[in-house]
Amino acid sequence: MEKDRSIPPGTRSSLVDPAFAKTINYYSRLRKIILYMCERDSAPLSLGQAAQIACMEKTGFSRFFKRVTGIGFRAFVQQWRIGLAVDFLRTGDNTITDVATMLDFTLATFERTFKRIMGQTPSDYRRLCRQAESGLNRTAENRNDTVERLQREFQHDGRVDSDIWLDSTDHES
Repeated sequence: MEKDRSIPPGTRSSLVDPAFAKTINYYSRLRKIILYMCERDSAPLSLGQAAQIACMEKTGFSRFFKRVTGIGFRAFVQQWRIGLAVDFLRTGDNTITDVATMLDFTLATFERTFKRIMGQTPSDYRRLCRQAESGLNRTAENRNDTVERLQREFQHDGRVDSDIWLDSTDHES
């Protein structure tokens, strides 16, 4: 007797359910767009291009995107690009103008968009990052200096640590 390898009826109907299929289809459309943006970090992406990637009409895609993500497509792309700018400003030696140009912004638009999303200007953000980084470097340098000073203080002429402890306790009495 051959075993039945069919999908149980309840499962089969949920896979065929149009709402379920639409949900999976929508998210795969979003996934395509995110992958496209990851592959082409600084390349601008228009609503028309995104709709084409998702195999949708522009107006339908725009409504879908807003419904699923909670923000409009243009706002999403700006946030994405500012996120890239944050990485460039934090890790690179590029000027702010270079970063704006790489991400296809004019300088004025870049600064305005950056401030709206991040709450500070790109130059303020970079300055804070550098201050934090130099503070971490100073902390590490201080830690290394402290370790070296302690090593020098506790170096002794072949005596074991207990000898140092005994010497120091002898002086207290």
